[in-house]
Amino acid sequence: MSLTLKKRLVSLDALRGLAIVIVAISYFAGHLPEFIPSLKHTEWNGLTFLDLWFPFFVFVAGAAVSLSIPKKLEAGYSRRRVMVRAVRRAAFLFALGLLLNALPLSYFDPTTFRIMGVLQRIALATLFTSAAFLASGPRRTMTWAVVLLLVWWVLMQIGGGSYDKTSNFASYVDRIVLDGHVYAYTKDWGDPEGIVGTLTATSTALFGAAAGWTLRTEGGRAVPRLVAVGLAGLVLGWLLNPVVPINKNLWTATFAVLTAGLSALLLGFFHAVCLKGFGGLFGPLAVLGRNSLASYVMIIVLSAVYWGIRILGPNGPVPIYLFIVDVMLGPLSPFWSSLVFAAVHILLVYSVARILSWISSLRLRSGRRILIRRLANKWLEQEVILDPNSPISNSSMSVPSFSTSSAQAVALSADQTYVLDQTVKSVQYKPRSPPGKPPKNGGI
Repeated sequence: MSLTLKKRLVSLDALRGLAIVIVAISYFAGHLPEFIPSLKHTEWNGLTFLDLWFPFFVFVAGAAVSLSIPKKLEAGYSRRRVMVRAVRRAAFLFALGLLLNALPLSYFDPTTFRIMGVLQRIALATLFTSAAFLASGPRRTMTWAVVLLLVWWVLMQIGGGSYDKTSNFASYVDRIVLDGHVYAYTKDWGDPEGIVGTLTATSTALFGAAAGWTLRTEGGRAVPRLVAVGLAGLVLGWLLNPVVPINKNLWTATFAVLTAGLSALLLGFFHAVCLKGFGGLFGPLAVLGRNSLASYVMIIVLSAVYWGIRILGPNGPVPIYLFIVDVMLGPLSPFWSSLVFAAVHILLVYSVARILSWISSLRLRSGRRILIRRLANKWLEQEVILDPNSPISNSSMSVPSFSTSSAQAVALSADQTYVLDQTVKSVQYKPRSPPGKPPKNGGI
């Protein structure tokens, strides 16, 4: 008897894992940006390799919405309960983001404490995406995405149509509403994860939801559709760049469309390789993707420790970060010391993610043994007789799935449902015969 596991999409985990790798490079690049300019965030307009990890995260978060919500609805969850869970999830991410904003504690100042951030934006984007998915259905997520892009554009035009640092509408809103509680390095113009830009970031999540629904419903035909839509997004983003500049800090409409197109292309590539049976090539990325939140938190916390604690170096106290790169790895050239530093930390994050996956598998195996034991106990209490002609009345309940090479059977109780082999469609069951009397119909 073996447990039929709920399969995750390796392609989606791989794209999420790629985002984690880019995050790790962003925080542990050392002096590499001095040699590879694309490892710097764009100062204002434009796009670099390092600017991609955040839209990848948001896109995949949206895709996960269109994959998880239908499963919950099919399992019997009411729409209200699904929405409540989405609100709780968003609240947790927002609160976690606030906690990370307080790091390092040595620099914490409540008068300038940052409110928005990466996890906060993901929380708001996925919350709206969940609401739109439940209210309008999966096929209107693209419509909602376009509507939000247009709303953002209208707001920017109302504010004067400027996309300069200090004279654009988004910066004005951040300065008024957030009132100094913004990212410390951009306080002159606002917050890179500010309020107005969250509209277009939500459109990125909605594009991701449309891609996730395509994966769910189209099967093998999803790949050409993702590629076609992805190429269209890339072309449209570049064509509109002279009118609306590609800008990650403002999360302009062109940035949202272009990065959503690139995300769809990569997702289509990963999915095509997986369909060919070579998904194992993305194993390390999938491990990071399955533990993306823990990996991200680890990177942020470790970076905060590295920069928040100073130790004595040859020329006085320096942050741990610089001590490792410039002193401990000093015998190497700045390029190679930074490359080693980044590679070691990527491996460190992967190792932790691997351990978390192993712990998760142990918990799953333990849960399987408990379920099988409970199932055996139920068999001792009642008899189950298959009746393929009568409809099962509780098909809307959420049940764990099993498969067995012997009999196909279902054991039902008042509080739990166990299903052996999903091909069973109906059951009839009888109370166990009193002691001393033979069971009717032979029993089990």
